Amino acid sequence: EHGHRIAAIVPAELAEALGDMPPEAVRELLEDFADAAAARAARASIEAGEPLIPWEQVKAEAGL
Repeated sequence: EHGHRIAAIVPAELAEALGDMPPEAVRELLEDFADAAAARAARASIEAGEPLIPWEQVKAEAGL
């Protein structure tokens, strides 16, 4: 809907496990999935040869 996935077909066991989880646990699991996807994307950009940003520069830009 409007370019966003609104449903997915998953194994019954997964659907059952998700249905038994409290909402906060599901939210945390989805955040973990998003973090893993971001890590894979970052790794892919490194493997593609994109330059790394030095940690000191990141801290300085964040005002730390």
